[in-house]
Amino acid sequence: MVDDIVRYLRSHPHVHYLHLWLADGSNNQCECDLCRATRPADFYVMLLNELDERLAREGLRASVVFLVYVDLYWPPQRERIRNRTATC
Repeated sequence: MVDDIVRYLRSHPHVHYLHLWLADGSNNQCECDLCRATRPADFYVMLLNELDERLAREGLRASVVFLVYVDLYWPPQRERIRNRTATC
């Protein structure tokens, strides 16, 4: 997913804000033995951190907009956003 977002932003340099949302609705996550122990919010933060690192490495200056709703009402248990210069 990160590769696709980076490709999109490279080919659309006019995009300043990219909205990255998880699937609408609830219970849209994998429930296998490996995934069920991790909250959706932890997976989301993992994705956001990986994307932020790639955008910085690639020199892409688009900001990523993310939100909290449905399954994300419960905060991440293990993951934290690493980029402390991010704005809210």
